[in-house]
Amino acid sequence: MDLKKALNSSEQLLLLRERGLKFEAVELSETFLRDNNYYRLNYYFKKCREGLETFTTVCHFEEIIDIYEFDKWMRISLLSILEPIEIKIRSNIAYNLGLKYGPGCFYNKGLFDLYFYTKIESAFAAELDKNRNLSFVIHHLNNYDGKFPIWVIVELFTFGQLSKFYSALQSEDKEMLSTDLYNLDSKYLKNWLHALSLLRNICAHYGPLYRKEFVSPPLLGNLFGPNVGKNNSLFGMLLVIKRLSDTDRWELFIQQLSDFNEKQNSVSLSDYGFPLNWKTILM
Repeated sequence: MDLKKALNSSEQLLLLRERGLKFEAVELSETFLRDNNYYRLNYYFKKCREGLETFTTVCHFEEIIDIYEFDKWMRISLLSILEPIEIKIRSNIAYNLGLKYGPGCFYNKGLFDLYFYTKIESAFAAELDKNRNLSFVIHHLNNYDGKFPIWVIVELFTFGQLSKFYSALQSEDKEMLSTDLYNLDSKYLKNWLHALSLLRNICAHYGPLYRKEFVSPPLLGNLFGPNVGKNNSLFGMLLVIKRLSDTDRWELFIQQLSDFNEKQNSVSLSDYGFPLNWKTILM
């Protein structure tokens, strides 16, 4: 099968018009298409058409721009509140394991679940090779026979690798960390770190969140009470992030979310899984 023909921005607009999309400012719309890539925006076109070939209601391109910009704001905001969670987990794993088992504990395979450890060992070797020109990596390669203390190793993990490393810990160590940090059963923290690492990757790689159904949703159990919606929505993710976040940082995010949402008339938070009483739940 041949690849589809490339269309210029005017032809792209014509195609969208034929599918029922309305435009208020054609020149600005063409510029937006050139700057943001039709293929990237196509996700939003399809979601707004709800799987059909044409837009079934009166829908304007400017409304899709609003949704697209809200998605961008949400991704940037989520990265800023996920970062301290990731750093806290990273730091406390290193602190507790280093004190309990010694700086070289990473190399003691008997301390870990071998299924997850094998994946982490391989991933760490790849990260080490990728970052071998960093000064602290060179220092340890030259002075410690290529061995690294646990507090250096965790700094080379991605969020996904950190999640796997937590899963690789012995049950008592997982439970110690989850209880000390969050007064939480380790089964939740293990599941949540995996779910949030995937969310973080979506945000870091400019993926869409609008009407997103997450394939690895967080386990909510009875921790958040009834009527909190589906756990595979962004709202389900936010419940978890709230539970793991610093109170002041979280409240600032909710206030900014509320303010930004009020400015975007085209955006409905229900498209992100938010119930009507979302503020009451998230505050």
